[in-house]
Amino acid sequence: MIYVDDARMLQTMVPGCLGVLRSPKEFFRAMPGSQLYRNSIMVLTFVSFLSVLVSMIFHAEAMLFLYPLVWVVMLIVLKLFETYLVAAVRSVTGRALAGSNAFRILTYASVPLALMFVPWLTMAAQAWALYLLWLGLVKRINVPAISAAVIVFLPGILLMVVGNVGVVMVFEIIPKLRPWL
Repeated sequence: MIYVDDARMLQTMVPGCLGVLRSPKEFFRAMPGSQLYRNSIMVLTFVSFLSVLVSMIFHAEAMLFLYPLVWVVMLIVLKLFETYLVAAVRSVTGRALAGSNAFRILTYASVPLALMFVPWLTMAAQAWALYLLWLGLVKRINVPAISAAVIVFLPGILLMVVGNVGVVMVFEIIPKLRPWL
């Protein structure tokens, strides 16, 4: 398995992101721990930029101007979800989960969100990301499958609803920006 490495960022970014999509069980099982957020933030940056590039096909170049907002929102949501995951894993399993490791699982699980702004793939991309998060908890942290489902899917569905409202709001804003672009 190839993971994003800051010493070889350009050579490892695409293979690392594709690895989680091709064989997620093996990917999360073999994923090394991390004390730093640097590589995870680079994965998040790649995924958010790719989502904006893909969305430009469907929503014009106005999405490119919204990239900083997309990146910041994704970072805030993942950081909040990281805090939740650390507390939930501790309360459900009694084991400590480092914040950097939770964030790393979250960023790799968010790779399908690159398709988030494709109109007919939004819900599928979000569901796939939730599945990868569940799988990351089960395979990497060894959380029992039922406990991981409770940890991931209840707040995940809430995030999907809130996220979809946000996506709809963005799509309402873009047509109004066109006269100024």
